[in-house]
Amino acid sequence: MDHKIQHLINLYNKGLFNDLISEAKRFIKEDNKNFIIWNILGAAYKILNDLNHAHKAFEKSIEIEPKFSDPYNNLGIVFYEQGKLTKALELFESAIKLKPDYVDVYSNMGLVLKDMSLFDKALKTLKKGLTFDNKNKQIFFNIGIVYQEIKDLENAEIFFNQAIELDPKNVDYIYRLSNLLLSTKRYDEALILLKRIIQIGTNTTNINKVNFWIKALEGKNAETAPIKHIQDIFDKYAKNFDESLVDDLQYNVPKLIFDKLLEIKKDKNFGNVVDFGCGTGLVGEKIKDYCSLLIGVDISKKMLFEAKKKNIYNKLLNIDIITFLENEKLNYNLFIFADVFIYVGELNEIFQLIKSKIKISGSLVFTIELNENKDYFLEKSGRFSHSQKYIEKLASMNSFKISHFQQIKLRKEFEEFIKGALVIIDF
Repeated sequence: MDHKIQHLINLYNKGLFNDLISEAKRFIKEDNKNFIIWNILGAAYKILNDLNHAHKAFEKSIEIEPKFSDPYNNLGIVFYEQGKLTKALELFESAIKLKPDYVDVYSNMGLVLKDMSLFDKALKTLKKGLTFDNKNKQIFFNIGIVYQEIKDLENAEIFFNQAIELDPKNVDYIYRLSNLLLSTKRYDEALILLKRIIQIGTNTTNINKVNFWIKALEGKNAETAPIKHIQDIFDKYAKNFDESLVDDLQYNVPKLIFDKLLEIKKDKNFGNVVDFGCGTGLVGEKIKDYCSLLIGVDISKKMLFEAKKKNIYNKLLNIDIITFLENEKLNYNLFIFADVFIYVGELNEIFQLIKSKIKISGSLVFTIELNENKDYFLEKSGRFSHSQKYIEKLASMNSFKISHFQQIKLRKEFEEFIKGALVIIDF
């Protein structure tokens, strides 16, 4: 192997990606026709999430040597991460034509086909990859993901376990299986897996989520859910969110909020409104024609991507609640939090920020899951419940007035409706 290429590979394996980029650029100045160096350079850029430079490097590698399969696969991954699924699929197909036994490509292609809702084709592609390598842990895992997507949880569990058997210390695999168990209320089994992750070590982006879930399953409280936990939930469901929530879970909160606001606002003018946790715009769709200004705020980029397609909001912001309240001028008549506080336990910081910065009269409109006697509590579902007494206490502490408190059915879960409340507090 060329000593330059070996040097770059060594830097890559050591995680010295900036050094790799500098060295690769130096080598390219000497010889800009080395397609392998261009490919390695692209891989380093990709690791650093510099997708534009990665794209250019992979394209250059392909231009120099069109029969080299690796950059087709790598560029396909870039397109996949950019949400350009058709282009990603084309690149993966090109890689397979050049190298029919390229197992990693089958693995990647399966995920693209899954995201395109071509589930049968995804499974067929992934299983074909296994014919070339029947010990490929990532393919087993990806097959599990597809089965989970189509709600074949029995097969999903089988393939997740096979992936874990091949790689027992892969915390991402274990975490995914724990979430499957949580979704079927197998809490004791899920807890064992989550504690196993802790034992393996903390070198994972999931560690805060893992500790959060352990607290929930052990009946311990928390003040709020980790932002990454919330982002992952809603990024995962963004594409099919409306269908799943409204049709499958009989979610009616946006209509309930709209109907109550129409009843209260006799002039049919809601004024300036900020819709926190706006998601795909389910509330925004109902109220947009009655707003002078409508701002959507969400920490899930994929939710905002779906919301943008609907052209509902005057502005969409990818930001968390506290940062927004701390940095924005709060010239709003309505602050809407539909199913947002189920991921926030302690609410007083939010109430205090609004109280300290608001200059005009208006209302907080929000929903909660209800409990009987605790201020707030982290349930085994990973969501928070709040008591009516706690809401009343917060309103009093901040000199707000509760103008409406209505018990409602929030949505279905395991064929039963979740008990909640629609609350309006005036300031």
